Amino acid sequence: MEWDARNQLGCVHMVARDEEDNDWESYIYDSSGIRIVKRNIRKTKSTTQTHTTVYLPGLELRTYQMGDQVTELLHVVTADTEIVQVRVLHWEDGTQPNEVSNNQYRYSINDHLGSSMLELDMQGQIISKEEFYPYDGTAVWTARNEIEANYKTIRYSGKELDATGLYYYGHRYYMPWAGRWLNPDPAGTVDVLNLYRMVRNNPINLIDKMGLIPKKVNDFTKVVPNFLTLSPKKIDEIDEQTNLSNMKLSIHTSIATNSDASKWDDIKGNFSFIETRLIKIATYFENEYKSTLDLTTKNNSK
Repeated sequence: MEWDARNQLGCVHMVARDEEDNDWESYIYDSSGIRIVKRNIRKTKSTTQTHTTVYLPGLELRTYQMGDQVTELLHVVTADTEIVQVRVLHWEDGTQPNEVSNNQYRYSINDHLGSSMLELDMQGQIISKEEFYPYDGTAVWTARNEIEANYKTIRYSGKELDATGLYYYGHRYYMPWAGRWLNPDPAGTVDVLNLYRMVRNNPINLIDKMGLIPKKVNDFTKVVPNFLTLSPKKIDEIDEQTNLSNMKLSIHTSIATNSDASKWDDIKGNFSFIETRLIKIATYFENEYKSTLDLTTKNNSK
């Protein structure tokens, strides 16, 4: 591992070779310390694979190369609330894999920790389902298509799992196999003397969104697992209330004509209405949970 002068992880050599180039992953950060570029390079028998991701607000630009040839150009647009996230996968120049349709909508339903446990398509069909152990580690995994499932990048606690096996939290990296942070708390001893302890050793009830300080989980998000048992009639009711099936995006046009990061506001305007739909979805689940609480309270008072 290589670190920069600001104690930020700059590069990880995953495979070291004596006579050939290593496999490595490098990172670039902005002035506030937030990661804006990730580059992964792997050596194969005949060529070199390069995967570069540029992070913009609500948008990821992913480029895949074999040697000097670009094999895949993927734009991922994201809009999210606390418990529901919508991601649109748009491939340029016909570079999408045959197993995945272009401009694919993926609805991620999160558990109370923000972990992406269920991905649905526009028809409400399950793309993938994943359950996690308290400190991460997949306990249950199922998917309808392996290639399609490989495009799931958001995993435990709603964070991206890097090829290094580390999770990036914004201000720190997390080692799931150890249940500890890779680097010390940048805020110092404001929480505890142990600068590497993850969420006070209480990963069920506490979350740490940016790697700075743990906070209690919001109660209403605990209703989300009930989504797994919804009947088709109930799903239709959600669809009717949120207009989920009719959400459309001219994302392929807007990105192609506004790829310059300086024109991000123009791109953002083309899909800002999705955030409104997501708020409706989140409100639906919140109301469902409050109704459940009211019913439980009445039953307990009898």
